[in-house]
Order: sequence, then structure tokens, then C-alpha cells
Amino acid sequence: MTPSEIEDLYYKIVRTPEFYNEDYANEWKKDDTPQNIISKMAVKYFKPARVIDIGCGLGNVVKYLRKEGVDAYGIDYSETFINTALPDLRKFLRVGDVTQLDLKEKSFDLVICMEVLEHLPLKLVDKAIDELKKICKGSIFITMPCFGPNEYGPYALPLYEKGWFEDAKKNIPFSQIVVDEKGVPDCGHLTLATYRWWSEKFLQHNLVRDGNLEIKINDDRELDLRRWNWNIYVLNKISSNNISAENSQFGSGWYHVEDWGNNGQIRWTEKEAEAFLMPQGHETTCKIDFYSGPRELIYDTKGEIIIEQDDSTSTFEKGKIKFSLPVHEWGIIEVPLSKLIPGRHLRVKIKCDRKFNPRRILNSTDNRELGIAVRRIYLE
Repeated sequence: MTPSEIEDLYYKIVRTPEFYNEDYANEWKKDDTPQNIISKMAVKYFKPARVIDIGCGLGNVVKYLRKEGVDAYGIDYSETFINTALPDLRKFLRVGDVTQLDLKEKSFDLVICMEVLEHLPLKLVDKAIDELKKICKGSIFITMPCFGPNEYGPYALPLYEKGWFEDAKKNIPFSQIVVDEKGVPDCGHLTLATYRWWSEKFLQHNLVRDGNLEIKINDDRELDLRRWNWNIYVLNKISSNNISAENSQFGSGWYHVEDWGNNGQIRWTEKEAEAFLMPQGHETTCKIDFYSGPRELIYDTKGEIIIEQDDSTSTFEKGKIKFSLPVHEWGIIEVPLSKLIPGRHLRVKIKCDRKFNPRRILNSTDNRELGIAVRRIYLE
């Protein structure tokens, strides 16, 4: 189907009051265990004072968060679901549209949006993400059906349709959606895509995944989110032109923080890594404060750093430099920049080529493939 045909299904079928009817709402009364688990996850990992659940359904996440002492609220577009919620809970819930949230900017520590975005056609996905970002002053927690590899958790849903596989290779949303004999979309799902596509879509809105936190949540045996087959995203706004090793605002390809005493905190990169910065003014240089590595592990390190800026339609290279580092050196790599676009994040790619690393040390238990040890990445 074309994007416009999928959009027609949204307005004619999915967006109607009849789609999420009373029978459907009553189905969700049978077991609220998953919502209880999500509330425990939110308290444990985000420690929020104020939360909103967009697409709250019967409001069970709100119910359990309030039992934990969190000032929690919910919004759902289905008046039927809100009216089916427990009477004492309804005062914290209201009918609303994720693409037009009439809420104060930066008014919630945590914004939860579970199983919502896939119900929107492509044109409305961007509006919804902007609304979620607008009301959030902390993190955004999202779940939705995703497909293909996930660098921060278990492999997502399989690409079992040939058309999906072809669309995944092109990195576009799937043009084939599942419908019944009457043409009704399965579960109301309209926008289906890979983890890669959704991750890049969020980046277009200056939202970066918190990979370390996603890994912790996915691996938490007490919560056991995998039992519910949730594909999760933890998103933070890219707002800083200066990130340090302890900051979670990194992309992929980074190992955990290490405390090196007087030398401060560092993160090793993998052989390839990326980080994201937000220009604040008229910066002309990207600087990387690094350590090349100890003599015991390295002969030398070569590589390159590529700086790109995404304007939502295409990616432009803004800086590029090759480096060759001697062993055991602390220093700063400087990459000149030009023609930055205001309000758009920079992607800093670090690519290393080492002649010697821990993987090749005989009898070593360190199987990491290291790049360089970074203390800070910043713009000046």
C-alpha cells in the first residue's frame, strides 16, 4: 500500500470510536500485570516525580505509579477506554490526541508512550514525536513492534515477509501491512519498520537512545520485560555541545564508564563508535579529549573521525580528519567544522584501525575490541 492508502485506513477505520470499543476495553481488564511491571521499571530506573502515560488505555500504569507515590497522569484518544477505567482513577485520566497534546512544555520527568506510534500513519508520526518531546524534561520511554536487529537488546520481530525484508534493506517503513478479510489492519498497526528506521527517525527529532539504560532494562530478570515481547526505546534530548564519559548521551559503540583516578573517567570506544552533540552557537571545531591506550595492549592506532549533520532529509558531512596516534598518549583531536545548521544534532563517528588489541593477547579474558579512550567530546 502507498502511504496515502495507509493514511486512509487510519481515518476510516483505526481512528474511529468503533475500533477501540467497549468489548476491546474489557479485554484489558483481565490482566494488568504488564502495567504493574512497567510502573516498577519506571520507579526503579527513572525515579520520576511526575509522569504521563500517553495511550494509557484503562490507566493501569497510572494506577500503579500513584500507588508508588508518583504524581502520574494518563491520556488516551479513546473515550470508551477512559470511561471504562476505574471510577477513582478517571480524575487522573483524560481524552486526548498524541499529535495535539494540550500540555505545558517540559512538565513531566518521564513520558511513557507504549504501543502507540505504530497506530499512526507516517505523516502523523513526526507530529507525535514532537509532542512527546515538547512535554518532556527528562526521558521518554517508548514501546512498539519493531523488526530486525537491535544493538541494545534482543533481536526484534523477524522479517518474515519478503516485502518487509526488501523495505528493511531500503530502510523505509513497510508498504505491506497485515489486514483481515474486511481490510481492517491487524491490531490497528499502520507504521511498521525496523529498529534502525525508528532510531534514525528519533534522531531526526534530536532524540538519542540511551543504550546503556536500555540494556539494563532488557536484562533485568526481576522485571523480565522480554516475557511481554516489548521492543523498548529510552530516549533523551540531544541538547548539549559538551558530553563527558559519565554522560549517557552517547550513541552506539561505547563500553562502560571506567574511573581512572587522577585521569578522570573514560569510556573506551569499540573499533567504531558514534556520539551526538547539539551546536549552541557558532562553533567551528569539534574536539575529542582522548587516551590512545597502554603499551601492554597497543602498537599504534590509526583511524578517522567524521562529523555529520542531519537536516531530516539528508546527511551532510561537516568535518573529517584522519589520525595516527602513538602509544600511551593523552591529547585532543581537533576536527574543523563548517556551515552548521542551527538546531540540528551533529553525529560524531570515530573509526579506529588497530594493529594490536586485547582480543589478540594470548590467554586474555578481555575480548573487547578497543578503539580510543575518550574523556570528553565538545564543540568550540
